[in-house]
Amino acid sequence: MKRLGIVTSLYGPSCLIVCGENIVSDPINFMNKKVIDQHLNPIGKVVNIFGSESQIYFLVRFFREFDNDLKARLVKQKLYISL
Repeated sequence: MKRLGIVTSLYGPSCLIVCGENIVSDPINFMNKKVIDQHLNPIGKVVNIFGSESQIYFLVRFFREFDNDLKARLVKQKLYISL
């Protein structure tokens, strides 16, 4: 399990934006990786990477079975990459 970053906001009904933290390896390696929360619940997968080299952001698309009521609760929460 490796920390991806902190959720900054929701993006539409099916995505969220995560501000990357301490990305020491190549961020392209995170593409299409499964994203989980601190309780190891599956959230979605990384579908896009954007921003500058000093501040990287990830666009995470929710899995279809993810509960809509929990989406707003993820803002300001830490998310992780499942290795």
